[in-house]
Amino acid sequence: MTKSNKLRIDRSNENKACVKCCLLGVCGLFLCLTFSVRGSQTQLVIQPLEEIRQAAINFLEEKQDPADRDNIEIIISDMDPRIKLRRCNEELNVFLPQQGLFNQNRFSLAIRCRAAPYWKIYLQVKIKRYMNVWVTRRSLLKGDQLKKSDLIKQRLGNLNLRKSPILDLRKNKATQNMNEVLLELDCVDTN
Repeated sequence: MTKSNKLRIDRSNENKACVKCCLLGVCGLFLCLTFSVRGSQTQLVIQPLEEIRQAAINFLEEKQDPADRDNIEIIISDMDPRIKLRRCNEELNVFLPQQGLFNQNRFSLAIRCRAAPYWKIYLQVKIKRYMNVWVTRRSLLKGDQLKKSDLIKQRLGNLNLRKSPILDLRKNKATQNMNEVLLELDCVDTN
């Protein structure tokens, strides 16, 4: 083989290698563009957790008596921010998973998407009902004399009370003696 033939063969191999590199580069670029376009087309549209929370609050507020709205606080547990639900294409459906739960202080509330993509999530709810109750200003010991200065009416939430409070002493026979004491101390609402 002559020197010029050998040089031609080497250059043709270089050209083939260059063509292969260019071809691989073009294919790689094409694949990158294809996957990036396809990835942006299939990117999930996420349902904002705040919209789910607001749907739950709206449902619970509609169930409340309008006269009691000032005396009620709705507490919904925090949702895990890692939850990623596909955006619902229609209005969220909020419901109680079991009947009669609404009268309790703590219960679960279900929220679902009835259109594709179908999903359902449960939220823990506390309903704090505020009421005016009589409380003592100090701890009383057995045998202490109850005085008007010992009592004060406070607005408390039912979740803060250990037992059911007595709101109207006149209607409770078990507290008849207490009612007489409170009447003497002028602590019972007469209206």
